[in-house]
Amino acid sequence: MARFGETLSLLMKQYGMTTESLAEKIGYKESNISKIRCKTDVNTELLEKACRVFCVSPLMFLSPDLANYPSTADKDLLNNRLFGVATMNIGSKEEIQNLQRIIEEKETLLKEKERFIQYLLKEKETNN
Repeated sequence: MARFGETLSLLMKQYGMTTESLAEKIGYKESNISKIRCKTDVNTELLEKACRVFCVSPLMFLSPDLANYPSTADKDLLNNRLFGVATMNIGSKEEIQNLQRIIEEKETLLKEKERFIQYLLKEKETNN
């Protein structure tokens, strides 16, 4: 873990996360996060928490190339290719219902777009 603090700082910058928000997410004091960002090594509990917050593999903290990878979307793709598909625990019934509502809204929007495309194609045929 020779690069933990440096990689943590890079990830915080890339994700637009403040020291205060990271401290809240992992259950540490803000002053401790500042100290951790200066460390070169870390215990496994903190490593696991950091990986969960940033949705990255522990390997992200070992390789300078991965930590500097250009974008969040590319990181997600890279993590899926190198480390397998990540899983997420959805804790509450409310979270599940919220996600189902979002999916339904997206499906409705997609259907509306498909209908509009069909309408435009029919108009194009009529005008030709």
